[in-house]
Amino acid sequence: MTNTNRITKKDRYNQLLAIEEVKADPELVAFIEHEKELLARKNATPSGERKPTKTQIVNEGIKAEILETLSGCAEGVTCSELLKLNPALAEYSSQKIVALIRQLVAEGKASREVVKGKAYFKAC
Repeated sequence: MTNTNRITKKDRYNQLLAIEEVKADPELVAFIEHEKELLARKNATPSGERKPTKTQIVNEGIKAEILETLSGCAEGVTCSELLKLNPALAEYSSQKIVALIRQLVAEGKASREVVKGKAYFKAC
């Protein structure tokens, strides 16, 4: 859920740099550029990608657990069946599990098939 109208700190710094009075003060320009560099360093890893959040890191572990359980099933299983098959997943809500399975489907690691209104998931 991204909000395209949200103005970030970087956007604000760029707006400040566009003001003529700010451009006239080299110390102020240097300060703003330094703040932009700090923001870039804070949000990036050495490879230039954004760092995953703590929740994203935890979710990757859960997705690995889901994939392991799905790969052990010969045919598709529903979310509730998946929770029964793997007690470690029982601590999470079915909504969270379904959301993570959808991510796996989008990544091409799992498949989803609807039969008589029920969604069945399989590992690819």
